[in-house]
Amino acid sequence: ETMVATHLQNLITGNNLDIEVSGQTRMGELCQEMVIEESKQLISHFPLIAEGARRYIAQSINYEPVEIGKWFKLDVKGFTRIIRGQLDVVGDRDGMPVIIDLKYQMKPIPLNRFYKQKVEWVRQLVLYSIFAMKEYNLEIPPPCEVHVVVAGSDPQVFPIDVTEALMYDVLNRQHNLNIRLDAGYWPMNREHNLCSPQWCH
Repeated sequence: ETMVATHLQNLITGNNLDIEVSGQTRMGELCQEMVIEESKQLISHFPLIAEGARRYIAQSINYEPVEIGKWFKLDVKGFTRIIRGQLDVVGDRDGMPVIIDLKYQMKPIPLNRFYKQKVEWVRQLVLYSIFAMKEYNLEIPPPCEVHVVVAGSDPQVFPIDVTEALMYDVLNRQHNLNIRLDAGYWPMNREHNLCSPQWCH
């Protein structure tokens, strides 16, 4: 993800930062947070990760990058907390904004499993689309896509159909989260890969 973001930032700024150097820098940061076995595994996978990033850059940039890593705040009436997040890519496609979330996987995700197994990715983009509607004064949600960089393989693109039902579901879940946070209920996300005794604190 970092390597692709660096390339997109180069397109915006005219810089020529080396994508592999940015990837290695990020890998070094991640390795410091890992146990030795995990860091060794990540380092051994780096050539395949870099190849996946190169293939994404060659095949899947069918948009003009406008903003990379855009932080946002969303103040929803009735919530005691502001929703904060970061959009990976705001692009322009045919004069319209498109919201792209970059993901990385070691192996391709079968289409028939994506929408069942990656529900959190879909909800994440729905939240981004709600912000984008407000930010860009849109009457309908902008196109939203998950772009998956696959290690050593071709990238995958999954369009997300942001419906009213999905927007309601996401805001309802955010409201529920808001109430639980105010009540001091922890942990909040048992499905996250860091929700384990090792990372509980």
